[in-house]
Amino acid sequence: MRISNSGLRQNLIHTLNRSLERIERIQMEMATGKRILNPSDDPPGTIRALSFRRRLDDNAQCQTNVSDGLRWNTTTESALTAVLENLMQLKELATRAADDAMGDRAAIGFSADQLLNDLLDLSRSKVDERHVFSGYNTNSAPFDQSNQITDEIFTAGAVDAAVDLVNARIEEGSVVVTDLSGAVTFAEGDDYTVDDASGRITIVGGGGMSEGTQYLASYTTEGTSSVGVADSIEGSIVRRIGSDRLTEVNLLGTEVFQGSVDLFQLTIDLKNALWKDDAEAVRGLLDSVGEGISHVTELLGIVGARAERLENQDLQLQSDRIALEGFLSDVENVDLTSAVVRMQAEEMAYETALATAARMLEISLVNYL
Repeated sequence: MRISNSGLRQNLIHTLNRSLERIERIQMEMATGKRILNPSDDPPGTIRALSFRRRLDDNAQCQTNVSDGLRWNTTTESALTAVLENLMQLKELATRAADDAMGDRAAIGFSADQLLNDLLDLSRSKVDERHVFSGYNTNSAPFDQSNQITDEIFTAGAVDAAVDLVNARIEEGSVVVTDLSGAVTFAEGDDYTVDDASGRITIVGGGGMSEGTQYLASYTTEGTSSVGVADSIEGSIVRRIGSDRLTEVNLLGTEVFQGSVDLFQLTIDLKNALWKDDAEAVRGLLDSVGEGISHVTELLGIVGARAERLENQDLQLQSDRIALEGFLSDVENVDLTSAVVRMQAEEMAYETALATAARMLEISLVNYL
């Protein structure tokens, strides 16, 4: 069967174009480093590659969660360490002040008051502007402080016999005394006197107050006299650190500062005992200080265990990422050495085809006439 020159030329051009397409394909693979350029290139390989990419994305998210958990944990651990140091100082102050031979306990009271302020600052510790001890409500501080005392009940002593209010260091002129109904208000100077420094109140003879009767006192202290829990301080903050692994990263402020011992109230009670020069009251608080130290030490152990777990998981995630990247590379990356060999073979085949086509297209029936 005779093939026309036109048909021969078309077949040769088609063959050359196919060869050029193969060369272009290899060039694209070498340029991108990928052997799968379209899903149709290798459907099973594409499915495997997508699976590995999903797992890598999940791995990256878990690593981000671990990193956040470690930063949260580090901030918590730092705060707890400072709280423990604070309590050790408080114990030292209380031990010195418990000695009956101790002279000026009031001066030590000011040190205890500063330690209370330090505790409040530590309770507001943050990581990335998030309060670590506030549970879900990370935008708000976990505790509120106040120096306002309202309707504290006390029983009047004999004329010229002072009785203690709960707090010392009262702001001058701030004490207001009423009867239990609140209907009758008594006047300072006429019905009672107040020693603001020690927080002691004394009824005045001939005034309107009576020995053995209960009254209400409202006043303002110079420093913090009460600490309360803010709203919505609850909830465990959990991070997913593996496909099926979750871990808590927070401690609630109530758990830390008001656990087995209310550290705020303990410090307030101690500073008031010191300002009132009450050695017996100071001695009565020593056991509570020791209990607070034990409690915070235990919490530090919990935080340390969490940190170890997070660090180990971080190492595991890094190892998994390296393995997944290797699997993905095996599936979709091109073997450059093999690609170079293929390119050389295709170029040689193309050049050979060109030379053959040139010789064949020169031949026609004229050559045989």
